[in-house]
Amino acid sequence: MKQPLLDHATPSSSEATGTKSLFTDAGWFSIITFSWMGPLLDLGRKKTLDLDDVPFLDDRDSVHGVLPSFKAKIVSNSATGQFTDATAAKLAKAIVLTTWKPILVTAVYALLSSVASYVGLYLIEYFVDYLNKSSRSSREGYVLALTFVVAQLIEGLSTRHLQFRSKQVGVRARSSLVAAIYSLRS
Repeated sequence: MKQPLLDHATPSSSEATGTKSLFTDAGWFSIITFSWMGPLLDLGRKKTLDLDDVPFLDDRDSVHGVLPSFKAKIVSNSATGQFTDATAAKLAKAIVLTTWKPILVTAVYALLSSVASYVGLYLIEYFVDYLNKSSRSSREGYVLALTFVVAQLIEGLSTRHLQFRSKQVGVRARSSLVAAIYSLRS
């Protein structure tokens, strides 16, 4: 009960073992399609996952990667330059300043998802007009169908990334707050 929960001298988990997270090593296509999760899902299909089977977090998502930046933002926004005089507004500002890049990426995914969801609704009128024409061009039909499929693909992927990235930002913010609280108590 008397040991601190955070050991500041301990390196991050990926530094200690020399491995990186699956997300860090993934290529752009793997990130877009979430195929970087394939090995873990395949292993989970074969057996019940143990703690040793779960890959490490990326350093940007771990407490060791988030806490120093978060503390620096709090201290830079503090009037006295102390970490201990943080108010709720200063904490909120520090969270936003620490996670503004992932928040911006999440906003782009939200915009893509919203725009792509309206494309399908917008194309319905064109589909009806196309079907009511007496002389139909097969090329126009293929373009309409392809546009609809691409819009639905973009909507699906951007919605999944919106959910993933917003949870990732939430985990970063929560871990930095919890770590800051426990570092004050120790």
